[in-house]
Amino acid sequence: MGVPPAEQLLLSVVTPVLNGARHIGGTLASVRALARAGVSVEHIIMDGGSSDGTLDLVGWERDLPDSPITHVISEPDCGQADAINRGFSLASGQFLGWLNADDVYAPSAFTSFAEKLAQTSADVVLGRCEFIDDFGRSVYCPVPPDPVTPGSLLRLLSGWYAGRSIVQPEAFVTADSFKRHGELRCDLHYTMDHEYWLRLAAKGASFEQHDLVVAKQLVHPGQKTADNTKVVREQLAYANEYAESLDGSLGGDMSEVRQELRLLDEKVRVMDRLCRAIGNGYLAGASSVRQQEADDFALAHLSRVARRPERVLCAGLTPREVADVIGALRLSCAPVVAREVPRVIEKFDAVIAAPVAGFSGCWLEQVIRTTKKHGHLCVYGMPDESRITALKSGIGQELSNRLTWNRASLIAPGADEDWIARLAGPGLVGAGDAERSDSELLRAFRYGTPAHHQLLELAHKLKLECDPRVWFSGVFTRK
Repeated sequence: MGVPPAEQLLLSVVTPVLNGARHIGGTLASVRALARAGVSVEHIIMDGGSSDGTLDLVGWERDLPDSPITHVISEPDCGQADAINRGFSLASGQFLGWLNADDVYAPSAFTSFAEKLAQTSADVVLGRCEFIDDFGRSVYCPVPPDPVTPGSLLRLLSGWYAGRSIVQPEAFVTADSFKRHGELRCDLHYTMDHEYWLRLAAKGASFEQHDLVVAKQLVHPGQKTADNTKVVREQLAYANEYAESLDGSLGGDMSEVRQELRLLDEKVRVMDRLCRAIGNGYLAGASSVRQQEADDFALAHLSRVARRPERVLCAGLTPREVADVIGALRLSCAPVVAREVPRVIEKFDAVIAAPVAGFSGCWLEQVIRTTKKHGHLCVYGMPDESRITALKSGIGQELSNRLTWNRASLIAPGADEDWIARLAGPGLVGAGDAERSDSELLRAFRYGTPAHHQLLELAHKLKLECDPRVWFSGVFTRK
């Protein structure tokens, strides 16, 4: 294709956005800064129907005298790829790029990059993109593979995930190449850019790259690519298809590609099994892990609020624990002692109970029902469901992150299957949220160590920062 002179080169930038008011101000300002620096650029905003003030910011920016915004389309779309495709259809520039609503261009380097664009005959021109945090600090700066080939893009573990990747804000494709090689795939929601570069490379498009940081991408939990498992699954599906179709043209690269894709497939299968085991991984305060100090604190607190109750139930307690109850509450008559909470509802002034093997989610509800209105109950060794949920979520996120590590195992060499077996083994069923609407938690004494349960031990093994005190002994009052 003929190359226009630098002063005639027009860049078309599309920004897809939906409720991006938190970050889009910086995005819009960075594109305007390119125009002020002498780069000929048009900015096309494709809004999916924002309701958070995004359009107000865009409108304010468009009204500025030096604004490069040429189109603002606000209507429902079929996702990010659809919005970008429709934005490109409106573009007038010789080169096309897209800048998400939480990314910015770096004008200081972009003027030099624009000169490279004006001089190139390549189909795709790449700069560099720096990942930054909320404070603007650099956290990561990947480098595109060199050369960009189908094989280098398909080596996901040793290449793409290891920092040899193309970051979307650093890339510009010629309008002619976009027309010849087709649009972004709208069925891809996380990796449409990787598939697009892979498609272009497979069709013989030429890539050129320059060591200029032309863009910065914000790293934050809300971005789509923060969900590593979904990214890997989506990427694997089409990567395997490309590997099969390109088998004869990849030459020596093919054995490495096949090996990495097989390994990644296996890691995803192991990840699924681990997540199922973690989801079913029972975590409850069995007598073997109850911390005596927490129980003693809870019983002492009950003795202060229960006012020498007349009818007392001790359920699931050891003989020594029953004796402690009699002494702490200074009972004048013996308590009712049961192995577990009775099924026949009988009202007590105070109930002291500990879960036994096999207790289910209705256990605490049953305990509450056996307590008189305004009566008190003391539970030993209860699981804290909110903390357990956070613990499981943290483990799942860490395992998901490890999918992209270039090694065979997720936990430790040879340990994945052992952990699946341990987590999937028999245990106690969780008891549900202890803070029920028909009771009020007066005081809780929490405890736990990695030695108390496989989940805590696994979190420790993964070097996660988490509070291991996921059990509590506590005192409730019946409303």
